[in-house]
Amino acid sequence: MRKIEKNRGFSLLDMMVSMTVLTGVTAISLNQFQPYINEARDASLVSDLRNLAIAQEISYVLDGNYIECRDNCSVGSFVTNSPDNILESKITYDGRLAIMASNTKTGSRYEYFRGSIRKVSSD
Repeated sequence: MRKIEKNRGFSLLDMMVSMTVLTGVTAISLNQFQPYINEARDASLVSDLRNLAIAQEISYVLDGNYIECRDNCSVGSFVTNSPDNILESKITYDGRLAIMASNTKTGSRYEYFRGSIRKVSSD
């Protein structure tokens, strides 16, 4: 008769140690990537700001006026990329367009005025 070999798997202690090591490595790596995640969120915010400015300029060319809006503007077919981006469009006293944009997760704020975008603040 043939002898049947018993295959043994990992013990519970082996599995617990490997899970602990993986959890630690994951926690460390997430902290290392946070600046890159914030840069990507800011890039999305600037992209939304630029796209809203273009939509506003198209509206001005077609209708002769800008559209004032608060809390996530929608002008024409423009929609924000992220629900974390808050955009607000205002018309200044001399009829120029000013757009303020902020991201709720990073705390970054940008403004569009007279055709240029600049960073106002970051928390």
